[in-house]
Amino acid sequence: MNWEDSERYISACIAAKKTLQFLPVPPKDLCRQQIYQLKVLHDLMECQDSVKISDIAHRIGTTLPSVTKSMNELEENSYVKKVENLQDKRITNITLTDKGQAIYDQLIYQFHVQNAEVLADIPEEELNTTIETIRKIYQKMDAFNRYKGDEQFV
Repeated sequence: MNWEDSERYISACIAAKKTLQFLPVPPKDLCRQQIYQLKVLHDLMECQDSVKISDIAHRIGTTLPSVTKSMNELEENSYVKKVENLQDKRITNITLTDKGQAIYDQLIYQFHVQNAEVLADIPEEELNTTIETIRKIYQKMDAFNRYKGDEQFV
């Protein structure tokens, strides 16, 4: 990659970030990060018997304390419910409430149905290549940043 390619890539990333403005506007008591956490919780509930807050943190790739704080707020607003783990009393499981499921259905699921329609004319192979390339570039930049420590390379 040369300097011009790097510049084109960064410009494309800026344009890609602008697509986030098309995400549904969450209710006043939710932020977009919490909407994403509800989506992750829903996805985990689909494939495992019980979900812990640490499962959500691991899937998102963030810290347990930040997800715990967010889940406490979601519980206060009745989007999730904490459930005692019957096998291990030290563990608290988390589940979507009816209100949380309704948010998933109304905002998340419907958005992805609509988004699939909008992007339907993009060939699947092209879309998959784009997704994989973005992930590879992120991994390389993340590894470089970790290696360099606190130094800035921009």
